[in-house]
Amino acid sequence: MRLALCTFIMLVICSQVFSATIYVPDMFPGIQDAINASIGGDTIVVRPGTYVENIDFVGKIIKLESERGPKVTVIDGNQAGSVVTFQSGETNDTHLYGFTIKNGYSSIGGGIYCESSSPSITNNVISNNVSSKKGGGIYCSNCALIFEFNEIIENQSNLGGGGIYCYYSTAIFRNNVVSQNTLVDGYGGGIHNDNSNSEYVNSIISHNSAKNGGGIYMSGNNVSIKNSIIAFNSAANVGGGIFCDGDTMDLLNNTIYGNSGVNGGGITCHTNIIVQLQNSILWSNSATTGKEINLWNHNGTPTIKISYSDVEGGIPSIHVDAGCTLDLGVGNIDDDPRFVDALVDDFHLTWQSPCKDMGSNFLPNLPTEDCEGDPRVYYDVVDIGADEFYFHLYHLGDVVPGGTVDMRVVGPYTYEVILAISSDTQSPPLSTPYGNFYLTLPMSNQWSIGAISSNGLLEISPALPWTWISGEEYYFQALVGDMNWPHSHLTNLMVMNVE
Repeated sequence: MRLALCTFIMLVICSQVFSATIYVPDMFPGIQDAINASIGGDTIVVRPGTYVENIDFVGKIIKLESERGPKVTVIDGNQAGSVVTFQSGETNDTHLYGFTIKNGYSSIGGGIYCESSSPSITNNVISNNVSSKKGGGIYCSNCALIFEFNEIIENQSNLGGGGIYCYYSTAIFRNNVVSQNTLVDGYGGGIHNDNSNSEYVNSIISHNSAKNGGGIYMSGNNVSIKNSIIAFNSAANVGGGIFCDGDTMDLLNNTIYGNSGVNGGGITCHTNIIVQLQNSILWSNSATTGKEINLWNHNGTPTIKISYSDVEGGIPSIHVDAGCTLDLGVGNIDDDPRFVDALVDDFHLTWQSPCKDMGSNFLPNLPTEDCEGDPRVYYDVVDIGADEFYFHLYHLGDVVPGGTVDMRVVGPYTYEVILAISSDTQSPPLSTPYGNFYLTLPMSNQWSIGAISSNGLLEISPALPWTWISGEEYYFQALVGDMNWPHSHLTNLMVMNVE
């Protein structure tokens, strides 16, 4: 017994000692070569470049990560199958981080194919992949994967899930962008969630198209979408933004805007599903039948319960087939949400928005943060929609040396704003009376850039230095309010990635 125990301890010690960092192409010319040579616990670091190959993790519990991120590190599938495959029981301890995954072609899972495995997939760009059947960007079946901070863009499928196809899974999808994906036929231009009890949080699902369910098709029990923006999706038939069936579905603190379909511009429900729509905005959607919501008596009679939500047009914008149930609760309004600029996908609330402080703090599973990670309750009452009106710094447009960007600060009007830049950040951030300070000292520069206007927005368009270098990152943070004033507040950290 002692010998067996000692042998086990030695094996554990050896596995810890000999876990290694493997560099590609320094030590192995290709990523698959490095995976094949790795053992559990190893980390594979891939230098910048384009790697034309189709890789399979073959059950390895390893970390595969790029050295400098997805913009400069590409895995190109050369239309020779799925670009990345997980099919051997990989767990959440298997990581895929920081790649562009493109040019895959397969019947199922053009970009990523995941079967009976549960990897962690983070900070990747999955684009320009094609599936002849299901899952243009990613296909997952019987999985409990963690899928965070990814962009699923411009993928295509013929039968289901232009961007994502999720089947009989309990996956967690957080902080992803699903945009400009196309589905030729079937359901779910951006996402097809089939009999999966998955959770979609802090997502942007926009500019996708399909025959049915332009943005997302949802089927399952206890499915939820929270803190998400579902905008400018289109369906040739049913459900421009969302097409849902199954048992139950929760829609909490979402913004559903500018979607279009023949039946149900914003949302279409059928079968006997019960949908809870709470603290959400439905605005500027369009359809021949059911501009904002369509309750369709097809294979059952759906029910939708609406409370503390801003629905354009109120009851006249909701179509209810015979036998279906519209349950209007308390706290609903019909008033222009007054976004900063919805036409360019800027769904921040302005100071005058009627959605400020009009939600309910007492709903089950209320998020503690909004879609951008800002605190969910700024004043005493939660806001309606995906965004909470809060001190926030952000920019629109590509960051190109010598170019300009549209930089914006949201906050209470009349407050002065001081903008600061640094070449790096500190971790953990420095705690101050104004909130967390992320920039390293000394800062590179700081400027007073003006006062926030009466609509709660300060906008500037600075010229960027010609000396900035492609691939570099620059870090910004703003103080909203005067120094030494107790009501002043530091914004979030904003990162500019130079193209």
